Amino acid sequence: MILAQVFSILVVLGGGYSTLEANEPDWNGYWAIEAFNFMIEVDATTNSFEVIPVLPATLPWTPGVGEIRDGKGYINVEYQGVSANLLVQLTDPDTALVQPINCMPEYHMLCALAQSQRAILTRVDYQPSISPVR
Repeated sequence: MILAQVFSILVVLGGGYSTLEANEPDWNGYWAIEAFNFMIEVDATTNSFEVIPVLPATLPWTPGVGEIRDGKGYINVEYQGVSANLLVQLTDPDTALVQPINCMPEYHMLCALAQSQRAILTRVDYQPSISPVR
């Protein structure tokens, strides 16, 4: 079940500098799942967002460029031969709910496990460590 929850998050959903309008929600920042070693950075503009893996940085998943429509985020994620479309909704300024819209191939174990699952991401205050170049 843990794998399904992590995959549900990946099927979603990277701070950057925001170019959002004043009345638009701020998607930018670092987002994590409590009790999981999973964090992403979201870099958003008015209509789109990019997801950058932070923890674990080596997980072999590929997020597409997300689209923001009517205050909701939509993004495609690929992981181990599975492609999923995710819906991301901000429930408050620091909490996002992620759930799969669809997952292909439907017969794949990850799709079956992720069906009807939701993940909650929380905005976190994270300062990446930058090692000096030598």
